[in-house]
Amino acid sequence: MAPVKTYARLWPLAFAALGLAGFVYAGWQWMRPAPEQAEAEAEPEAPNVDTGENEHFEQVRPHLVDEFSTYKGEVSAGSPVPVRVPQGMLVPVVKIHHEAGEFVKKGDVLVTFHRPQIDDAIAKAKAKGDTVDEARFRGYLEYVELKAPCDGVVDK
Repeated sequence: MAPVKTYARLWPLAFAALGLAGFVYAGWQWMRPAPEQAEAEAEPEAPNVDTGENEHFEQVRPHLVDEFSTYKGEVSAGSPVPVRVPQGMLVPVVKIHHEAGEFVKKGDVLVTFHRPQIDDAIAKAKAKGDTVDEARFRGYLEYVELKAPCDGVVDK
C-alpha cells in the first residue's frame, strides 16, 4: 500500500501567510498619506437659507476646464425636457413650427393651437356662470403658442 500524502503539516504555513498578508495590509494603511484636514476645514459652510420643498443647496466646486482644445464626438442631452400642455386641454393644432431633429432656442414657438376654440369655451363657461371652468380655460391661453423651455433639439 502506498503512503497517503496529507497536507496536515501545511496549516502553520497557511496561518503564517495569512498573518504576513495582514501585516503588509496594515503597513500599507499606516503609510498612506492622511487626507488633508486643513482643506476640509477651510471649506465654508453652506449659508442658512430656507430653500423650497423641492430645492437644495450645493456648494460650487472649482473645475478645471480646457477651453482651447477641440474634441471629436457626439454630444447628447443627459435627459429630455418634456414640453406638455395642461391635462384635459383638447384643442386642435394649427401649425407645427419645428420638426424632430431641428435646433431651437429658448422661447422659440414649437406648436400653435387653435385659439378661437379656447375663446368659445371661455365664453360658454362665462355664460353658464361656471367660474372654475372659465379660470381653467383662461389658463389654456398661456399654451396657445407652446414654446421651447430651453435651447436644444426637438426630439419627438
